[in-house]
Amino acid sequence: MAILRFEDFAVDIDNFRLSRGNTRVPVEPLVFDLLSLLVAEAGRVVTRDEIIEIVWQGRFVSDSTVSTAIKGLRKALGDTGEDQRLIRTVRGRGFEFVAPVEQPEGPADAEPKGHRTPSDPAIYVRVSGEEDNASLHIQARAISARIRTILGRVPLLRIVAPTQPADHFHDYQDYRNRLGVTLLAELFLTQNGDRIHVDASLIDTLDGTQTWSRAFDDTLVGLVGDSFLHSLVRRLEPAIVRAMVASLSAQTDQGPRALLLRAAGLLSQKGWRAATFREAEEMLEKAVEADPKLALAHAFLALIRALGHRLGILPDDPSITKRAVASAECALELENQDSMTLGLAGCALADAGEVSRALPILERAIDSDPDNGHAKTALGAALVLQREFPRAEELLHEGIRISPADSRLGVWGTVHAVCQLAQDKIDGAEAALADAIKEDLELYMPRVAGVAVALAKGSKDDALAAAKDCVKTRHDITEAEVNALLGPKASAPVWALLENAREAMAAE
Repeated sequence: MAILRFEDFAVDIDNFRLSRGNTRVPVEPLVFDLLSLLVAEAGRVVTRDEIIEIVWQGRFVSDSTVSTAIKGLRKALGDTGEDQRLIRTVRGRGFEFVAPVEQPEGPADAEPKGHRTPSDPAIYVRVSGEEDNASLHIQARAISARIRTILGRVPLLRIVAPTQPADHFHDYQDYRNRLGVTLLAELFLTQNGDRIHVDASLIDTLDGTQTWSRAFDDTLVGLVGDSFLHSLVRRLEPAIVRAMVASLSAQTDQGPRALLLRAAGLLSQKGWRAATFREAEEMLEKAVEADPKLALAHAFLALIRALGHRLGILPDDPSITKRAVASAECALELENQDSMTLGLAGCALADAGEVSRALPILERAIDSDPDNGHAKTALGAALVLQREFPRAEELLHEGIRISPADSRLGVWGTVHAVCQLAQDKIDGAEAALADAIKEDLELYMPRVAGVAVALAKGSKDDALAAAKDCVKTRHDITEAEVNALLGPKASAPVWALLENAREAMAAE
């Protein structure tokens, strides 16, 4: 059991308990997380940024919020800002726990006295480096904090704050039994000159199975930069979602949260197709019926309905759009602070035709979480409808860069190509379409846009070949779907070529 002691206090990390002698000291969860961090890092100044990254998981909070939490912690410990017997304020830097701290009793991998059976997916991020390289240990702390912040966008994933004892667990079961952790993201850093090599893996704590692994390289200077970390996390995140879905799918009791996660996993893993949309819609309807206050489920349902109707994936029923708007409004009424809910609801409203209403909602989603790639691409797509192409292109490029590397990139890449095509950036549109097709080999949308690009280049032979490729991928494509993607003016010659391609293929 991980118990840290100082003076006559004991901090029970496993059971989230602060005691003084034989008396339990009540503290709020955030204050306990702050205490655990400072005590685990005793003797080192912990910056305000680190505190926000770890305790608030990177959410925007003011300095006064941190100061209030410090004040609450001092009160619980009988310390004051004047005495600073336990917690020292370092002006302009952060806070240091100055009292001597006894490390946990017994070895870190000792058998725990109690077990915490995981009820929801939870992840622990453990980053370490070569023992004799002090600079890597500094990098490791920064990387761990940033990765946890980015992973905060994964729906229904609990991110466990790091502790010094947990960083040294030897048995994966300890993460599961002591902290309720279902997945361990483990990164090991090595340095060769000015190059950093990162071995990353995802481990199921139930049996220690490695479900995903990948190696990354970057320069030492760029290691903690967003470009590198997003490159890493965008590959890690789909593996996390797959593991979460697999775990919940195996449960006999499919509660509303499990249904929500399975529906979201369907879209990211199997692509945006009629069968997956219908299955996801059914799951989400069951989820909101079981828990009408689950805002994220309403937001996902709104997106499925609005986007599915706009792109012709769901049946051509005008009432679907009205139901999509109703679901979006319900989501926003239940939760108007969460970035993911705002992003999904805003995207749904834009696809339902209420673009002007959607724009401020999507802007707010991005302000709330700059790592919300879906909100950025959705805002970019909405601005394409408004013909605000330069900013739309910037948002689509950035949203794609930071989004998980799953099938949704096929759709966003197509929208990005359409945006570039509208600005006569033919080479850029071709490159975007090549990436989009690579992300989802069975998606018809980039192939439709490919016909438009070939026509813009003045090559009718290439356009006809692209049209045949599109029809092979989606034989029953409709004019409404082409219009929804390219707009009425640009879609007319493309649709004519698709019809010709269908006739030519039938005659062959």
